[in-house]
Amino acid sequence: MVEVILLVVITAVIAIVAIPKVSDRMDRSTTRAAIDNIERMIRASAVYVSTPLVDANGLPLSCQFPKAVAATPADSCCDQGDECAVAPDAWDVPTWRALEFAITEPHVFIYAYDSSGTLESAQFTARAHGDLDCDGKTSTFKRSGQAVVNGKHRCGIRLAPAFSITDRLE
Repeated sequence: MVEVILLVVITAVIAIVAIPKVSDRMDRSTTRAAIDNIERMIRASAVYVSTPLVDANGLPLSCQFPKAVAATPADSCCDQGDECAVAPDAWDVPTWRALEFAITEPHVFIYAYDSSGTLESAQFTARAHGDLDCDGKTSTFKRSGQAVVNGKHRCGIRLAPAFSITDRLE
């Protein structure tokens, strides 16, 4: 009988210690997905701004990033349960196509892309917002960049030094 009680106590102690660590690792892998997805947007932004573009008449366009796009999906993932369902049509808009960006599996973050300006004033911010435990508080990840102009139609990108992260695990 003492052995059974001891086994129950040991199991309880292990559960008390292990469950928060497993939960923390799961939260960190979820937030890692947000960072990875923003990095995908950044790489695509660099390609976009450095690729010479032309208008409908074939005339060169000034350096710029894809147009801003509202948060996608439009509704909180918490409105759908704990995760947003895969919604291919939500990503089928010009900006997400230009960035070759779509989320193809259930997720907890909503993504947005803000941009403005041309030439030296061209800039963008890639963002991810998520309410990881559906308590009304959100984690926010974002990173910005701006165009670097090397001639009228030759551009590169300069990134903010680091990600801006608010309430990583909220």
